[in-house]
Amino acid sequence: MENTAAWKRKQVHEGYLIIGIDPQKRRHATMAVTQGFTMRGKFKFDNTSEGMETRSCRIRSEMVKTRCRRVMFAIDAGCDFTSRF
Repeated sequence: MENTAAWKRKQVHEGYLIIGIDPQKRRHATMAVTQGFTMRGKFKFDNTSEGMETRSCRIRSEMVKTRCRRVMFAIDAGCDFTSRF
C-alpha cells in the first residue's frame, strides 16, 4: 500500500499554492501551504467584501514569496447546513 502523504503530494502539481479555508459565519480562518506541504502562514479575514479583498492580497503576496504560479483552494465542508433549515 502506498504512503498516504506521498499519494496526496502526487495530487498537487508543481507550482501550486494550496489555500485551506475554514468558513465561519463572520470570520474565516485560512492557511497557505506549498506543494511540499510546508506551512507558509495562517490568517483570518472577515466575511465581507473588504475581507475578501484582504484575502486576495494576502494570497497574491504568498504566491510571490513562494514563487507559485497557481492557487488551489481547499474548503472545509464540515458544516451541516441542512440542520439550520
